[in-house]
Amino acid sequence: MDNPSSYFTAQSLNSRADDLSTLLDSIGQAISTLNVADEGITTLQKFVEQAKSIANSARDTANVASSAVSDNVTFNSATAKTDKLSSYLNNISAGDSFTIRLGDSTTMEATSNVSTELTLEEAGLVEGMSMEMIVGDKTYNFTLVAGETQEAVENADGTTSQQIGIASSMEEFMNDVVYTVGRKTITAEIKEGKLSFSTLDNSSMTIRSTNEATIGTASSMKIEKADLTVAALAGTGSGGADEGFAVTPSVTIDGLQLDLSEYFTSTAGNVEFAAGVDGENIITAIKTFAEQNGYSTSIEDVSGDLTIFKNEVGATAPVIAFAAAQPTNGTAATPPTATDGGAQDITATFNDILGFDNGYSVTITEGMTVEEFRQAVDNLEGISADFDSKGHLVISGEQGDDMVIADSGDGNFIKSLLGGNVVSATNGSNERAKYAEQFDGVLDQIDQLVQDTSYKGINLLNGDDLTVVFNESRTSTLELKGVTFNSTGLGFTASEAEWKDNENIDKSLDQITKATSLLRAQASEFGQNLSTVQIREDFTENMINNLQTGADKLTLADMNEEAANMLALQTRQQLGINSLSMASQAAQSVLQLF
Repeated sequence: MDNPSSYFTAQSLNSRADDLSTLLDSIGQAISTLNVADEGITTLQKFVEQAKSIANSARDTANVASSAVSDNVTFNSATAKTDKLSSYLNNISAGDSFTIRLGDSTTMEATSNVSTELTLEEAGLVEGMSMEMIVGDKTYNFTLVAGETQEAVENADGTTSQQIGIASSMEEFMNDVVYTVGRKTITAEIKEGKLSFSTLDNSSMTIRSTNEATIGTASSMKIEKADLTVAALAGTGSGGADEGFAVTPSVTIDGLQLDLSEYFTSTAGNVEFAAGVDGENIITAIKTFAEQNGYSTSIEDVSGDLTIFKNEVGATAPVIAFAAAQPTNGTAATPPTATDGGAQDITATFNDILGFDNGYSVTITEGMTVEEFRQAVDNLEGISADFDSKGHLVISGEQGDDMVIADSGDGNFIKSLLGGNVVSATNGSNERAKYAEQFDGVLDQIDQLVQDTSYKGINLLNGDDLTVVFNESRTSTLELKGVTFNSTGLGFTASEAEWKDNENIDKSLDQITKATSLLRAQASEFGQNLSTVQIREDFTENMINNLQTGADKLTLADMNEEAANMLALQTRQQLGINSLSMASQAAQSVLQLF
């Protein structure tokens, strides 16, 4: 009432102070969000350092190769190129084969997803498929049949055979196999949807398919060799000095194009086959191209006609289109067309369906020399073969994995070479694989940490953005851009090939270096953002104090002045009271005279 203008001005200042106080809470929450993100980056840096330590340890560690040695057979390495393999080994013949499997010698794990209730037929297996299981030096053959499961039969050659009904559930199948081989010998389970067999007595195990069976059909398209002529794929020109193609000859399979220009030449506008090229060369080129891109093919022996189909049951035929070459000075001929190739049988083995590792297969050829055999084994990925100083052949699993070598069928090549139908080499150590597994585990922890680094629903390390408002009109803000710092966002990929080569580890170390730089740069950026927000927080706090102080100056009284005024009033009041009292006493004195 004393000063309405000052009062309402003060009210306005107090209202603004209240608005800024509300924003101050929001600014404080933004600081907490940044602190959480900064703590997340600090922890990520620790994980990256841990990954670096693991990679460096792997880099400094060498795997110990597992090996099998032909102790009873001595070769002459100097004449290995001409010596026949059969002159060193008894009772072997062309066609004998054996397999080499790398990995845990005591466990076989499939890759297909199955369940205990799923029947063998529902899993994709069909009647007639057979599985050979070798446990230690004992061989078991399991064949799928349409009827009921039969009792196991001991064969004259020492093997065991059993027929298992295709309608059996996966659990019944596992129980039958375990019972036949021996409950104290092997165990079976389904782990995370994968069928797994393991030995209980530390003996070696391998599971192989012994035949193929038709599991269905797919539509196909056929290219006839007779249609792949110069006239069909190219054309003739009208003469002239220009050379080359106006339109490049090619074939397209479901959008995948193969350039065929290298198989033709163009001279003075006329197109013809290049030297040594005919329709068969082009058929072979198309076959190779199709198979490289995931198609299955077959070529008829007599005509050379090519059939192309997808190796999937019920798959439709691929779309095949040709582009005819056109000479620079000529006209393209009508290109050939693919015709209906009919239904093609899709075949698969027991292991193809369930996904057991067959291992590598090596077959002895007619007249094979010792050196040819050594090279055949040495060319297998992850396996080497060489002669030691005494002439013994040493077959090694280079990366330290267990190695199981077993004869196939009735062959006895491995028995002649290494002393047993099944040889298990477990004398290596794959230390780098252990480090690679640890490295991948750190990447999983990085992914989990990023998911946990959120504050009130905002996760600056998982792509969320945050806007911090500094004034009541929302015209002063700071945009905080989030980043995606999971393992993928930091540029990491899982360890390759169990880090068996230094190049694989160096790739991971390069990723670690880049991730470290990325984290440091982002930590600096978040640090600058945090400083900015804290400075604005301090400013806002001071601004609120100034607004409240200004409002108080407009409406609050000066206590010294008001105290003086009150004292003066009190004094006047006291004087008035005293005066009145004195006057009253004087009147009483006068009245007493009468």
